Amino acid sequence: MKTSFGPLVLAVMYLAVAKSDTRVDFVLSARDLPNMDIFDGAPDPYVIVFYASRSNESYTKVAQTSYISDENNPDWPDVFSFNLTGAFSQQKIQIDIYDSDYDADDYIGSAEFLLRDIVPS
Repeated sequence: MKTSFGPLVLAVMYLAVAKSDTRVDFVLSARDLPNMDIFDGAPDPYVIVFYASRSNESYTKVAQTSYISDENNPDWPDVFSFNLTGAFSQQKIQIDIYDSDYDADDYIGSAEFLLRDIVPS
């Protein structure tokens, strides 16, 4: 995961491919998120998920989780689903993690991967 705070662990856990073999479901977790606020301690992280159907396309925002209060090791309950297309090998996902704040949210880090990297062949 890219961040200016050092390495972070983002787990993308593959759940299943639908019976029709056209959809993939997964959930997200992060570990060792840095404390972003001087006085408030642990971050209140949330995730924004972006999708591009081909490697040369720009990303489109497709989902956002709610934030989890005071948590350095969040496990988001949201299940994300994506339809697999003929260009499955080029479908890509970007995950951005932010710390929710009253004034302006803090960027924590991001990760980018191809769907083919998390779905078994």
